[in-house]
Amino acid sequence: MGSGGSTGSAGGPTDETVSSTSTIRSAHTAARGIIIVMKVAIMTAIRIWIR
Repeated sequence: MGSGGSTGSAGGPTDETVSSTSTIRSAHTAARGIIIVMKVAIMTAIRIWIR
């Protein structure tokens, strides 16, 4: 394998440059929330415009 990283619980290589995935997960959750808010705003604007 030779990746230089350690192995995870399932035996796959892990990325040692990421100390915690919780920060990444919360950033993804926040981004997903922003995307949902934007979609709702766009759909609402389209519904108003169609009237």
